[in-house]
Amino acid sequence: MTQLAKLLEEKLQSMKDELIEAQRIAKEANDRADSLAIRVDAYRKALAAETGEGTIQPEAKEEEIASGGDGLGSEINKSQIVRDIILARAEQGATTKDIREAFRKAGINIHPNYPYSIIARLKRNRTIREVRGKYFPMEPKKVGE
Repeated sequence: MTQLAKLLEEKLQSMKDELIEAQRIAKEANDRADSLAIRVDAYRKALAAETGEGTIQPEAKEEEIASGGDGLGSEINKSQIVRDIILARAEQGATTKDIREAFRKAGINIHPNYPYSIIARLKRNRTIREVRGKYFPMEPKKVGE
C-alpha cells in the first residue's frame, strides 16, 4: 500500500470514529429533548386539570408517554406534583382523591395508595398538615413565635 493510501485510510477511520461520536451525542440530545417534552406535557396536563382549562397542546407523542409503565418513570418528580396540588388547594384543602384525579388527568398512572406514601412523608417532614381528612401546606411560623 502506498503512503497516500495509508494516510487516506487513517483519515477515513478517524472520520468514521468522529461520525460515530457525533451520532452518539445527537442521540443523547434527542433523548434529553424527548424526556423534557414529556415532562412539560405532564406538568401542562396537571396545570390544566387543576385550573379547569380545556384542551392543551401536547408536545410529546402519546406513544412516548404511554411507553414504559407510567410513561415517565423517574423523569417526573411525583412528590413535587403532590406538593404543588396541596399548595394550589391551600384554602379548601386537598384530599387523596383530588391528588389521584390530578395524576389521572395528567396521564400519569399511579397506584391508588401512592398518594398516601407521599403524604405520610410530607407530614413526617412537617411540610403539610392534615385537618379532617384534608391536607394543607404547613403555615410558616410568624416572627416572634
